[in-house]
Amino acid sequence: MGASESKKAIKPELSQKQIEYLKMRTRMTEEEIQKWFHGFYKDCPDGLLTQKQFIHMYKQAFPEGDVTQYAKRVFVTFDKDNSGKIDFNEFLLAMDLMEKGNLEEKLRYAFELYDVDKNGILTRIEIETII
Repeated sequence: MGASESKKAIKPELSQKQIEYLKMRTRMTEEEIQKWFHGFYKDCPDGLLTQKQFIHMYKQAFPEGDVTQYAKRVFVTFDKDNSGKIDFNEFLLAMDLMEKGNLEEKLRYAFELYDVDKNGILTRIEIETII
């Protein structure tokens, strides 16, 4: 899906084709994928997570301090097609990285998180902005 395409709400069940796609792209079993899907759909009945919803969830998970700016950066790194919404596939790929990613994958993600201008170089200002 490109940034110019609008995302459509998903149905409350995964197709076998989508399950197979996610099994190939993650290290999750079908059961794990289904469990994540049902939780995601419970929180996002239209199948899409907005930045506002994401920030709200992040604030609940980390009630100490203001996490708004950090949550916005995390959201941007999860929203791979830059649509302004996270669909289930984007969400699950992010959860797979967080839960089952190896050190190198997590370091690459951390770099992407801090590299605000996406030029491949971390500046002191970018690091300070995120911290």
